[in-house]
Amino acid sequence: MPLPLYTDVCASGSVPLGWVPTKGGTVKYPVRNPTVRRYLRQWLPGRWQKVIKQGNTGAVHYFEPASGHVAGVKYSPHSRSSMSHSMSLQALLTASNDVPGQPLALFALLTLGILESLAHGLLSATEALRVFCHAENCVFVRKHLRDKTADAVMSHGVQLPDLFEALPTAEAQREFQRELATMRALCLKLLEQKQLVA
Repeated sequence: MPLPLYTDVCASGSVPLGWVPTKGGTVKYPVRNPTVRRYLRQWLPGRWQKVIKQGNTGAVHYFEPASGHVAGVKYSPHSRSSMSHSMSLQALLTASNDVPGQPLALFALLTLGILESLAHGLLSATEALRVFCHAENCVFVRKHLRDKTADAVMSHGVQLPDLFEALPTAEAQREFQRELATMRALCLKLLEQKQLVA
């Protein structure tokens, strides 16, 4: 089923009036999963990106083809209850900045815990997005950890719910397991790098 294409996020009707993007709060990732990428390219050929934009009242997630239009727009409002149930990597990792490589190792260990919860059905892909792979953490990893492997982990994580929206259930489940394995391997790579530095 093709995703509706809009000129911008506000035209989608998914974003409330008054939403304004935060300066420096946008992260763009390549569409990582090859099956989802193929699905999107069948619908509209060319390069697609997954975009996460922080805003004054919440975050917006969407796909962006090379044309600059938007598709699959989802809005996630900031609320006290959702923020109290989400991890802030900035709060958790800033204290570990004194030891070189420590923030990346802690990031990898936290992510491995999230992946275990996903693999055992304790956390859904949508819940993982809300709890861990949300816009604030994506921006923190990109701007403060500044590690391509950690950034790739977040880009895979933020795209997990898209599998279940773009693909048939059985195929989505297979791709979900494949994505978890990819993210696990990236986390182990981060931990191996930490051991080499130590």
